[in-house]
Amino acid sequence: MHPLLKYRNILFGIVGVITLFMAWGVTKLEISFSFESFYPKDDKEYDYYSHFQNLFSEDQNFVNYVAVGQRDTSDVFDAAFLKEVDSVFTLLASIDGMD
Repeated sequence: MHPLLKYRNILFGIVGVITLFMAWGVTKLEISFSFESFYPKDDKEYDYYSHFQNLFSEDQNFVNYVAVGQRDTSDVFDAAFLKEVDSVFTLLASIDGMD
């Protein structure tokens, strides 16, 4: 009998323990999308970024996306659809602080 088949229960047990250990490790995983943690503090690109942040700040800088769905099968260059999109953007432009 082949050794893998002979000791299959032990091998399944070892693989199971390793799998459980890895699954437990995933629960401790932390992901940071912060730009500040990406570059070392003494990197010239970080200095540029820091200067940019100090110059322009990031307070209340948001990008808002608006989706306008088509109700029929016409293309996006349909006059009625473009008129609806224009009215949505006009409405949004009338809100204080929206540029």
